Amino acid sequence: MSSSTPDIESLRGIKTVLKQNTDITVVSRRLGHSSIAITAHTYSNPLQGVDENAAARFDAAMNETYNEVVIGQK
Repeated sequence: MSSSTPDIESLRGIKTVLKQNTDITVVSRRLGHSSIAITAHTYSNPLQGVDENAAARFDAAMNETYNEVVIGQK
């Protein structure tokens, strides 16, 4: 496999790693990209799922904090 034409199995592996919330900076460096923008642009589909997961976790944390602080429930 050359660096300019990755095979389908490599692409699947990279997408899997990104879906597991691996830091994109680490992935970008390992792939030899000159910036994370290249990685983000190339693999934007799996990153959408990561963003949705992060939003859901943030929402859950905010709801939990609201319940503890405002309502007094745990």
